[in-house]
Amino acid sequence: MAEDSQESALGTLNTWLAEHGVLESSALDDWDVSPFDDALLFSSAGQRRANRLYLVRRGVVVAFSPSTTTFDQAYAQLVATDE
Repeated sequence: MAEDSQESALGTLNTWLAEHGVLESSALDDWDVSPFDDALLFSSAGQRRANRLYLVRRGVVVAFSPSTTTFDQAYAQLVATDE
């Protein structure tokens, strides 16, 4: 996906994180960003480790742990939330 799409999705993610108690803003360099169907998957980059992943699609964010939720389940939740 284009970098501007990633930047837009990052803005959505940063807003969501702020609304959920994470006060610091993040940059693209803080994340590994991968496409997943028509969404973007954000995971911590570099030395940062976390068991939480974020799917972002059309202004909607779903946070999930791959130890308890499959990617397909998280994507289905994202689509259902977006409808």
